[in-house]
Amino acid sequence: MDILETVKSWFFLDKDSTWAIRLEPLGFSVTCDEERKFRIAWSNVQEVVAYKKDLFGYDVICVGFRTNDADEYQAVWETDVGYRELMGELPIRCPGIRTDWFGDVAFPAFVTNWMTLWQRA
Repeated sequence: MDILETVKSWFFLDKDSTWAIRLEPLGFSVTCDEERKFRIAWSNVQEVVAYKKDLFGYDVICVGFRTNDADEYQAVWETDVGYRELMGELPIRCPGIRTDWFGDVAFPAFVTNWMTLWQRA
């Protein structure tokens, strides 16, 4: 990768890759160009968060899933194929999840706006 491609990768999404979310009977998986990156079982979800990622010229909304006691989250982006379907599944799988969060995370622009949407009791 030359220096120009390296710098571009710091600021822009890789438009040549296809990230996809696939709902499964017991959870969901995320793939990039058909290669599975991670799988999450609904029964393992401890917390769901939403936040915004600043990609220099624009923002992207992200939803993160914590499945253990560490402060680690697996995230999906609003640009992922299947994102809307996953968002529709969340109220079913995470009863009581906050559903009115989008505006609070989306605005103001270029601010992370981290927000917990749901936690296991």
